Amino acid sequence: MAVVLQAGLPPCRTPGVIALAREDLPDSAQPLLRTVMRDGRRTGPPDHWQDARERFREDVAALPEPARRIEDPEPVPPVRSRALDHLTAMVRSDTEARLRRNAAVLAPCALPARTP
Repeated sequence: MAVVLQAGLPPCRTPGVIALAREDLPDSAQPLLRTVMRDGRRTGPPDHWQDARERFREDVAALPEPARRIEDPEPVPPVRSRALDHLTAMVRSDTEARLRRNAAVLAPCALPARTP
């Protein structure tokens, strides 16, 4: 299950949202990442440095002021979608249950402590 990063468009300055790829997201969301390589080949022409600079300026301008500070910036934590939180809880619960079952199976095999 792929996870994609989404963010609100400026000027709304909403925090990024980490969501499952199959989720429906608001129209205001846009991917933070894009595919540039597939099977060892570029998926399109390389970006011009001026385009990259403009994207960077827009990204920085969309950050809240405390995150733009040079000294002691405050990170902007992303928000997880409900579906991602639900999937995370299910995987965690399943993993913990398997670990408990494996521990119960392996416990009788443990060697007794050696006495001098």
